[in-house]
Amino acid sequence: AESTLSVVVDQHIGTRYPMLDFSLVLGCLDDSDCSGEERGFCNANVDACECHDGYSGDRCQNKDDDICMTLSIDEQFSSFRNSRDYATSLNLLTDSNGKLVQVYHRPLYYHQDDTGVQLLAYMGYRWGLTHSLIGLPGLKNHTKEGLVQYLTQEVDFQFAKHLEQVEFMSVPVLYDSPEANQIPVKLAWSAILGDFKDRTNEKLSIDSEWMCAICDDNTNP
Repeated sequence: AESTLSVVVDQHIGTRYPMLDFSLVLGCLDDSDCSGEERGFCNANVDACECHDGYSGDRCQNKDDDICMTLSIDEQFSSFRNSRDYATSLNLLTDSNGKLVQVYHRPLYYHQDDTGVQLLAYMGYRWGLTHSLIGLPGLKNHTKEGLVQYLTQEVDFQFAKHLEQVEFMSVPVLYDSPEANQIPVKLAWSAILGDFKDRTNEKLSIDSEWMCAICDDNTNP
């Protein structure tokens, strides 16, 4: 069946093409949408799952203990290099109690050295890799500890909107797509040449990939 909605393709000619029927799916309807009450519950006030301690994901589908603790560059491919060399391994970002820190229901990975913090984070549509936390409003301590404190506060902002020096972006990661892993492994990446917020900038495909550095039956069978 066709929807009664239509799209104007040419305003001068007035040509319209019918769209297929579609429906909008709510974030959650009941606790069963959140992988069962033992993992989380559906918060009707925000139309989203709230996960119990030890579970994460937009459907509380992930057990935190099973999330890979360390990512490393697949040695079959080249390293991430743009304005600088990036670290070859990144650690899972957790707070002082070992609790997972998340953005958009996904974990973050980081590397800290004398130059600052490198961060790998899901940005709502793609994963991004940056060497700087510049741009995050109100962030005063540009360290791993400062970032954890900043992200665990009730801060209402678009994380991706404020990072200014993202130099690599993954392919789009859409919900329920083959690329929709909880962590950014086996994804294709592009180097961003110039301001990544400029949609006209040049993107250079690269052959670098991240993989889980831990091999066990849970995180990386």
